[in-house]
Amino acid sequence: MDNSNSTDEKLTDKSIIKDINQIDCVGFGEGAAICQVCGTELREGEPVIAYAFRPVSEPGFEIGSIFCKEYENEIPNLWTRGVRELVVRGRVGMVTDAAEQASWPVLLDPELVVVSPACAVEAYSLEEWRELQTPAAEEIRAAVNNDGTDGDVDEAVAGLNELVEPATALRPAVEQWGRGGDEEGDSA
Repeated sequence: MDNSNSTDEKLTDKSIIKDINQIDCVGFGEGAAICQVCGTELREGEPVIAYAFRPVSEPGFEIGSIFCKEYENEIPNLWTRGVRELVVRGRVGMVTDAAEQASWPVLLDPELVVVSPACAVEAYSLEEWRELQTPAAEEIRAAVNNDGTDGDVDEAVAGLNELVEPATALRPAVEQWGRGGDEEGDSA
């Protein structure tokens, strides 16, 4: 059995876990957690979808906006180069600072749904992101960027054509992650 894919997945998963761990520590800001679309105050324990971003120059993620389960498909799909962007499912939690007698909402149990790397203006589902992080894809990028490898650009392009779907078949992954909400019995 070939275990090379499991090593590749572990490397990609470490990157994803690092993102999730950073998101797990991020609050929604001061005051109540409020849905960006309908204005509903989201209470502790309620499911949410969050848009998080981290500019290349910044060390951590910020929550840009949150959405209630009813409006989870309303997250804008305009992705920005130079900013790592994530769409994350989770639930609202509360952190309390007894010394300051203050509390604020945070994202609990984050589940990464969509990734937009800082070097792109597209977003990818987790499965698509893993495929793009394989060693073959890295070798192709290195050859195209001519970063000291002996790779030939023509070979890299040929390899890329074998590695991924044709450009007409690629799409932002946002259309797929919205389907996940129907799994819990949300039928019309």
